[in-house]
Amino acid sequence: MVRQARSASWVFSVLLALGLTATASAEVKRRSAKRCVRYGQKMEAGETGASLQLSNRCGFAVTCSIQWDLVCSGTSTSKSSQSSSLDLDRGKSASVHASAAACEGDWEVANVRWSCDPVRGP
Repeated sequence: MVRQARSASWVFSVLLALGLTATASAEVKRRSAKRCVRYGQKMEAGETGASLQLSNRCGFAVTCSIQWDLVCSGTSTSKSSQSSSLDLDRGKSASVHASAAACEGDWEVANVRWSCDPVRGP
């Protein structure tokens, strides 16, 4: 009877260690996703908006969210929050269009926030 309890305890310890290792590995990937994804922004031709780009330089696929505020100034001042999601395979880039069509005068894209996490396997 004692032998069975020790065996079950040992199996539980191994399973627990494997679970902690997988959790630690996911946490390392999450932290490294912050380090290996790059953000860029540029004015689009005709000044109709801005292109907000994320480039995945990680060794794994990531899913990202990006949020920004469009601030219109001129005859009337307004601010609208917008967001988008991007799935990026490793080595790939994607961009979203921050349109300024709603603005009648000057505008700016402000308060850009983004975050990425590793894509979880099946």
